[in-house]
Amino acid sequence: MLMSFVAALQMAAVVGNEPQAEALRHASERGALIYEFDQAGWVSTDALLKVAPNPAALGVNGWIVERKQGRDHVVYYTVEGGVPTAVFAADVDGTRVVSTHLFAQGDDRKLNSVEQRMIAARSISPSGIPKPCTPGPYNTVVIPPDAPDGPIDVYLLSAQTEESVFPLGGQYEFSVDVMGKVTKLRAFSKTCMTMSMPANVVAAVATDVLDESPNEIQVYLSLSMKRPYFVSMVATGQTWKVDGEQITLAKSGSADLPPQAQDGRKQ
Repeated sequence: MLMSFVAALQMAAVVGNEPQAEALRHASERGALIYEFDQAGWVSTDALLKVAPNPAALGVNGWIVERKQGRDHVVYYTVEGGVPTAVFAADVDGTRVVSTHLFAQGDDRKLNSVEQRMIAARSISPSGIPKPCTPGPYNTVVIPPDAPDGPIDVYLLSAQTEESVFPLGGQYEFSVDVMGKVTKLRAFSKTCMTMSMPANVVAAVATDVLDESPNEIQVYLSLSMKRPYFVSMVATGQTWKVDGEQITLAKSGSADLPPQAQDGRKQ
């Protein structure tokens, strides 16, 4: 995370805007965390299917991720009598599952209060959110609160359903307070749009009409595409280069754009 924070400080020096520096820091760190938790969900699902090929038979309703002892601890849960309980757990280090546990009858399957809050937040469907931009349900990533009674942020991500095709639209964030009330709802785009990124394309280019600087979803998408993502901000006229967690101002105009970039502004 140090590189992304340094990049944010560098941008503050360029634009002379401390709130923007904080926005860049948040985008970098939160985007990386969304990607990390999303990947932990994917690889742990594969581990679950190896020991339980039919998770629905176990009543699995979803999963949440917390960081524990330097690893991502993924818990798959069911809800019985309105109370969530653990079904399967996996510890993930990077993209490697290092341990798993399928809960058996007689095991302690209780979840702590923060985990229960995260599951309750995950189950909320705020009004005003349309269907995903791709077939199937949203991928849901729940961010643990900074404090036991702090707000919980939930991200709804339109799923990637085709190889090398990434949804640039159809992502939302909402926050849930300790009373279970939705206190914030944010859309990261106005329309559905996908970006085809075959092997010969070295970067993506798109326009952002909602923000003044890159957001966490653009960091998440760059990490998912494993390529830089150039974002032109309509509000400021600036173009930013999002290269994983690293966020920097691009050169003026399109001089910094590689010729093999996929330009979504033309779609």
